Amino acid sequence: MHLKSIVIVVLTSCLFFTGCSKSNPTPSTSNNNNTPAPLSIASPANFNATIGGTGIAFTEGTNAMEAIYSNNALGGFNSANGNFYNLAKESGLVYKGSNGNGYPKFSITIGAIPTFPSYPMENSNPTFKALFSVKSYPYDATLINGIKTTYTDANGKLWSSALGTADQTGSTFVVTKVVDGTDPITAVYEVAIQASFNCTLYDGLGGSLVLTNGTFSGKFTNQ
Repeated sequence: MHLKSIVIVVLTSCLFFTGCSKSNPTPSTSNNNNTPAPLSIASPANFNATIGGTGIAFTEGTNAMEAIYSNNALGGFNSANGNFYNLAKESGLVYKGSNGNGYPKFSITIGAIPTFPSYPMENSNPTFKALFSVKSYPYDATLINGIKTTYTDANGKLWSSALGTADQTGSTFVVTKVVDGTDPITAVYEVAIQASFNCTLYDGLGGSLVLTNGTFSGKFTNQ
């Protein structure tokens, strides 16, 4: 009887400790709510869209994609207000991998900063910041008062909202968020935006591609 009692105690103890030895599940780190990442001037540039029925996704720092920032010199005179327009700002992403050709690539160009006679300090931070607002922007092939989108496909063919007929009937471009700040290394003033859009891209040779479900996050630099 004493031996049976010992066996029962041992079995009961094993069952007790076995039942208490389950490990805790690993916490999930996935984000299933599809909310946009927080936007800052330090955020990596990102572009997603469906172009001609094919999904496109570019993110700075992955798959050899790099961010690009540039100025586009413009000519032109607006007789309505007497301003010359000579500067538009471009931001986007470009492939810098093994082919070394600089495509595929996507960019957004917004304009324009008016200069003489109304804006003698065309590169001032307030004038630059005034280009960016939470609002709808028109597509404008001249970039005097709107934006254009440009896409170079994997074969190096250029497509743009400003080529061909440049007809953007039914197209939209909406900036949903704007933040600004100064680069801690270069001390250059910058503005980052989030935008959603759709448009038609043309090759200037009669061809076109429809871009839908477009989203872009990236910064523009005042330099």
